[in-house]
Amino acid sequence: MKWGKVEFDDWERLERNLSKIAAIDFDKFCRDVAKELAARLIRNLIKTTPVDTGTLRRGWTGGVDANAAAYANGLKVHRLGDTYQILIMNPEKYGAYVNYGHRTRDHKGFVEGYHFLEVSVDAVQRGADKVIEKKLRKLLEDAFR
Repeated sequence: MKWGKVEFDDWERLERNLSKIAAIDFDKFCRDVAKELAARLIRNLIKTTPVDTGTLRRGWTGGVDANAAAYANGLKVHRLGDTYQILIMNPEKYGAYVNYGHRTRDHKGFVEGYHFLEVSVDAVQRGADKVIEKKLRKLLEDAFR
């Protein structure tokens, strides 16, 4: 009986590639993805936050005009079980009133909110899968080189 020819080079290459995958720091990968999504959210928040004096917009990056990616890269990522979280805050106290709406000073009317926070979060959530897939594909391509 003839079994055919076996190329052990292919098996050895597969073993090397699987070893590279096993050595990948997935915690770092998840933290990097979290920071990328946070940067996208901050960029979107800056765009959708209404402008009066610009103070509320600048609040998303710590009160200064800063690059969203650079600012997000400096944020701390918290791991809770299998969830990675980044706290993004705006220190301007009136931001909630602009976002959700508020009564007028004479309490006889209501100013509608802009809902920029919800709009921004929804936009980032819609694109999150593509961002994660792209980063994961690159990570695996690098491992299989």
